[in-house]
Amino acid sequence: RVPNANPFNKTFWWQPANRDPFSGDKLTGFPRIVSYSPNFDGRGVPGKDQTYFWCGWDFGPLRSEDNGKTALPLQQLSTGGVAGEMTCFAIAPTYDAFGARTDAYCADQGGRVFRLVNEKWLKLVDLGPLVEDMIIAPNWSRPANPVIYAALAGWPYVAEVRDTPGGLVVNPLSAGLSEVAANGLAADPNFATTPVLYLSTLGSGVWKLDLSAPSPTWTQFGAGFPRMWARDVALSADFANDHLVYAATQNGIWECPDALGGTWRLITNRGTRDDVDESMMYYQPTDPSNPEFDNAWPWTDVKAWNLPPNLPIFGESIQTTTFN
Repeated sequence: RVPNANPFNKTFWWQPANRDPFSGDKLTGFPRIVSYSPNFDGRGVPGKDQTYFWCGWDFGPLRSEDNGKTALPLQQLSTGGVAGEMTCFAIAPTYDAFGARTDAYCADQGGRVFRLVNEKWLKLVDLGPLVEDMIIAPNWSRPANPVIYAALAGWPYVAEVRDTPGGLVVNPLSAGLSEVAANGLAADPNFATTPVLYLSTLGSGVWKLDLSAPSPTWTQFGAGFPRMWARDVALSADFANDHLVYAATQNGIWECPDALGGTWRLITNRGTRDDVDESMMYYQPTDPSNPEFDNAWPWTDVKAWNLPPNLPIFGESIQTTTFN
């Protein structure tokens, strides 16, 4: 961590200008994803990498090379088409902000994975399902080990993508997973000797895969994971010593040590939790306490402007159901 580089010596949120370098117009919209170059230097030192990528609903991919003073739209495909909204980025350590500017990857809602070649996106592969997340293998190298891991909304749920000079190789990593909604990936930082992946899912908790096993198979990770959505997974910055795994859920952030008997525990307060009723249970046709096991109750979408003014909500609508 570097010292705070501002006259107030404070840590705070700052909104960069992100102006079009040609027109000077501020590029606005609804940013969905942001990804920094692994070589990013936040001190603003001239000649250092100050690159980050972002994407929003109003624009396709954009790149800033001056820490947000300007941003350049990267909306062209190498085939001549237009790159639309992307779901995730993954920037390899071999990305050279002052050279060819490749080894930056992104994926779209159609499951297509692209690699940046200067100012255009080259389509590499169509994985099929929506790509929820991508990470670069911690032991990435060219040409020996140019590996990306992708979390997918459908089968095979996780894929290994090798972007080799001889051509692309895709290996499904689905053993042990069945009908999961994968959405986040993390990898052991000492991947060369401990090739372990962690996967977050909507409704199925967090999973772990040891690629050094004779037959690598996903297993559920940690005991006592709450009955709620996990939206992402990350490892402690000091993972080599504390072995802590973190999961972002609708009910705050939970942690669990990757150790024998590891149990999940909540580490954040109520203010960080989603406004979803924690007691809410979804339709379970095989639950013996369900009074009408063969009849799913209908759900109705009610817009915020049709609700009583004294009923505070977040978002544009709520879902309601009535059992009579």
